[in-house]
Amino acid sequence: MSRKPPTLCPLRPDDLEEVARLHAVCLEAPWSAEAFACLLGSAGSFGLQAALGHALAGFLVGRVVEDEAEILTLVVAPSCRRRGLARRLVAAALTHARASGASALFLEVAEDNRPAQALYRAVGFAAIGRRARYYPRAEGQATGALNLRLGLRDELHPPRRLQGA
Repeated sequence: MSRKPPTLCPLRPDDLEEVARLHAVCLEAPWSAEAFACLLGSAGSFGLQAALGHALAGFLVGRVVEDEAEILTLVVAPSCRRRGLARRLVAAALTHARASGASALFLEVAEDNRPAQALYRAVGFAAIGRRARYYPRAEGQATGALNLRLGLRDELHPPRRLQGA
């Protein structure tokens, strides 16, 4: 893949087969293209993609309901990791959530996904809960999920500024 900066843009319906393939490469319980289409067709949902050249390098799907936003899934292709793509996607999601009137952004992250946890901590997310055995793993195993929250209007502790936000 190219070392040029990624292009961020909304997910389109014709991207969803490729999105589902990348989701399957990155996660043990992937969603289908049909599931993505259904989700993105619902009110308040949004999808963002990061492309390097013409190749899908990563994406984020989220939703805003009332004054709360949630990141539902975020993946970066293994060959494109450690280039700041996830950080750029999160920054774009923060911008979208704020523009949509959200006062907080929530997400769940696997307890065994240390790189993602480090990213979210660096952005300013804080743990507010835990779900035991939430994410399936190989051979019937599962790992817990940490529930994280980032206040988007907290004047005492404003969210950290991200590149691209």
